[in-house]
Amino acid sequence: QHFSPRGSNRTGGEFAPASVARLLLSAGLGPRDTFVDVGSGRGKLVVLAAAMTNVGTAWGVELSPSRAEEAVRAADRLLALGVLSREERARVRLLRGGCADALPQEALQASHFLLALKVPRARKGQQNEVDVLLERLRSVRSPSGRPRTLWSIGRKLARAADLVYERSMALDVVSERRWKTDIAVYEYSLK
Repeated sequence: QHFSPRGSNRTGGEFAPASVARLLLSAGLGPRDTFVDVGSGRGKLVVLAAAMTNVGTAWGVELSPSRAEEAVRAADRLLALGVLSREERARVRLLRGGCADALPQEALQASHFLLALKVPRARKGQQNEVDVLLERLRSVRSPSGRPRTLWSIGRKLARAADLVYERSMALDVVSERRWKTDIAVYEYSLK
């Protein structure tokens, strides 16, 4: 059964591995960094972040119960097969829930966030889950004191004084119907 929050963007698919590698390696993630994939699905990007970089912790949060459970099983299976080392698996944290309420303090202090979740645009005078997450991020400072990197998949974020647009890039996506396409990724710094 397909899970999609009511009123959400129905564009779906998986990032091509080369695109994921380009995004993660361009960030220069190191042991003092924390990566959070919001809308992590089956956890592929979270596992790749732990396997391809020296990131301290790679978090994934997924609203769909079945995809969140599948992500944990897949990471454990990769460990059992020897594809993922014990050290890499130990740096992977996978949670089920909404990004506005499921992320613990440690994840909210992360240096890098990938906003890949499907959420409806907020109605006038209301906030959607991305707005609530940004509000929570503003209330929690990064331990390093450095600006945090936010990548928004397929959607520009609302303008704000502390949110600085840095650049955009196109990543290859293979859609659920196996069509290959590009999707825009917008990079911001949260000061």
